[in-house]
Amino acid sequence: MTLHNMTFQGAYPSDVMPLTGLGWEFFNWKQLECWGRVNLLKGGIVSADQICTVSPTYSREIQTAEFGHGLDGVLRDRAGDLTGILNGIDPHEWSPSVDPHLPARYDIDSLETGKQSCKRALQERLQLPARA
Repeated sequence: MTLHNMTFQGAYPSDVMPLTGLGWEFFNWKQLECWGRVNLLKGGIVSADQICTVSPTYSREIQTAEFGHGLDGVLRDRAGDLTGILNGIDPHEWSPSVDPHLPARYDIDSLETGKQSCKRALQERLQLPARA
C-alpha cells in the first residue's frame, strides 16, 4: 500500500459497515474501527504486507500526532513495514544519454531520432508491427 495524504482516510459513520461487504466482526479497534467510525485507510494499513510513502521524511512525519491524523499510533505499530520512497528519479543515474541498456542513446538534441530508434528496436524484439 502507498500512502500519499493522510488527510483522506475514507472514514465513515459505522452504519456504512454493511456496505463494505465485510461482517461486523471486522469493526473493531484492531481492524476497521477508528474513533467510532469505519476507517478504510486504517483497514488498509493494518492489512498491508508493506506500506510505502512518498518520501522518507513523510514516512517519519505520519508517525507523529501532528501529521498522522489519528492514525499515528497504528503507523508506529507498523514502523518496521513502513518505507519512504522519494518520488522521481536521479537523472544522472537514469538518463537515456548514458543508459547502456538502450539500443540507441539520445539527449535533448537527438530526442526524436533516438526515441524512434528505441521504439523500432522494441517493436522488433516483441514482434509487434512497426508503427509511427
